[in-house]
Amino acid sequence: MMKYFSPFGTLAMFPSSFAEPQKDWPVNTFQIGFPLYADADSVISDKVSEFLKQGKAPIVFTLGTAVVEMKSDFFHIAYEAVKQTKVRAIFLIGDNSDHSTDEMSYDEHICISGYESYPLLFPECKAIVHQCGIGTTSQALYSGKQQILIPFAHDQPDNALRVKKLGCGVIVYAKQLSVEKLVKAINEIDSERKYSDNAAKYRSELLENDFEGKFMEAINKALNK
Repeated sequence: MMKYFSPFGTLAMFPSSFAEPQKDWPVNTFQIGFPLYADADSVISDKVSEFLKQGKAPIVFTLGTAVVEMKSDFFHIAYEAVKQTKVRAIFLIGDNSDHSTDEMSYDEHICISGYESYPLLFPECKAIVHQCGIGTTSQALYSGKQQILIPFAHDQPDNALRVKKLGCGVIVYAKQLSVEKLVKAINEIDSERKYSDNAAKYRSELLENDFEGKFMEAINKALNK
């Protein structure tokens, strides 16, 4: 299998605190941290910005960039759970209108948007409910907010388990998702301070990581071999 790896080096784009180096990794593997996407021109939409100002910090529900395009009851279940727990919520539904209903649209406790900048929005929210893709997961961890993890497939269950191990969230697997289980998860992260404390602590650790510096160091080592 080693012939499939570059002889110059391999970049592991996640920190060791998230996943420790393994014995079977290829030689010359450089672990440099999460490559966070941030658009300097991004802003939170006026609709969401106004919603944030109108009350307590909401919980944001998102399915990332891929799962959001699939047929799913995720947002319908989320809405019932939101009504039962009486929390404010932001639903990021992408371009899929099937995820919303007229009742959601007229509910003053809900704000529906297609997409918002994660780096700007997540820190303004109380908690993040997401599908555990690595991009969403890394942005959620950098926000320092507790999480409810709803993994669907691929790397998502593994990412969810790692966030849970860090003490930053609770897991409800997508195939087992129900209003009852989501209500329980919302109440748990809301009532147990350990999740918010652990999330804030881990954010501080991530902020100490010099991604750009480690990236350049890895490239220089590869070029100078």
